[in-house]
Amino acid sequence: ICKQDENICLDIEDLKLNDNVIGFNTEIQKISIENITYTQPYLEKECIKITTNTGRSIECSEDHPIYSLLKRKRFENTFDFKEAGILNLNDKICVPDIINIFGKDKIEDARLIGLLIGDGSYGYDQSISFHTDDDSLKDFIENNYNYTKRFIRIGKNNLEFVEYTIKEKRNLLREIGIIDQVKLNKRLPVNIQKCDKETICELLGGYYDADGYVNIRNTFNNTRKVAEITLTSIVYEIIIEVQHLLHRLGIHSRIRKRLPRINKKGIKDVNPWYELIIADSKSLVRFSNNIKLLVKHKQERLDEIKNVFSKIKRNSRDENIRLEKIIKIEKTGVKQVYNFTANTTNTYLGNGIITHNTEGGSFEGSEKLFYNTAAYEIF
Repeated sequence: ICKQDENICLDIEDLKLNDNVIGFNTEIQKISIENITYTQPYLEKECIKITTNTGRSIECSEDHPIYSLLKRKRFENTFDFKEAGILNLNDKICVPDIINIFGKDKIEDARLIGLLIGDGSYGYDQSISFHTDDDSLKDFIENNYNYTKRFIRIGKNNLEFVEYTIKEKRNLLREIGIIDQVKLNKRLPVNIQKCDKETICELLGGYYDADGYVNIRNTFNNTRKVAEITLTSIVYEIIIEVQHLLHRLGIHSRIRKRLPRINKKGIKDVNPWYELIIADSKSLVRFSNNIKLLVKHKQERLDEIKNVFSKIKRNSRDENIRLEKIIKIEKTGVKQVYNFTANTTNTYLGNGIITHNTEGGSFEGSEKLFYNTAAYEIF
């Protein structure tokens, strides 16, 4: 949940009376600031988990209203709040087009941190190292940091794959809470939700420099261009974190799970991996406007994406709302739910999804029910 007065994001258990959270004014279709005027200990209710086609999910009580598409018409769509328990597969629910909320914290060497999360090692009792065969990334390390360099092998396209040992940065990684993390335990910095826009864009730029893929191509019949910007990781939690950060920039994405595969040597991967895919024209342009890459061929493709897709005219009737299709509904049984009242439009964003007071309508003082914060991830 974003605490507006300090411009930081907090977990639900850290909120208190008179804190401000982010809601959505459905009358004018804009982000709103909601003041918490009432809190109450948890209750127990039947709960449900809803997952959309983007990989986003929300778990809440069955009577919890979610902003949904009622009718799609040629000139005007109709929206209203529907209880979670009566939503069906293929129904469309609403998220804001952009959540333009940022904190004030900065992270030193944010791009380096992104590179390390992608292609670095900083486990327990290990030196901090980064591996690459890209000349631009080699220049970045060599021009900015104290390092030692070790040749590993000749890689694709006859490029030298090298390992850099980065010196004097262990304390920084400790400060941002990622030191000693390895493989499936890797996460983004603990304070990333509190950071300013520049820091977030730099860190994401480094991560996409390391583990991102930018593609633009003609369709099969050569009638138009299509493009994708993809981030790959074996760590689902990081993919979710990145998806939330991109949403703040108005960049929408979907998560695709890939099952373990067998390589050319016949060795099967141990873990599945996840792809975070950006493919709609509006999000592609916003990515190219906000996030710059050091890897030359990736940035050149971003420039082409911006040039091609900026020219596309959009005829959206609801520019400030995006629709996501429900692809999975699960009964999760009786759970502890938490409630408070946020008292302007009586709305809040739960995992980016627009929701309303549990009682529905516009009754001031109605309950707002939340399932366990670790699962709910509320903005």
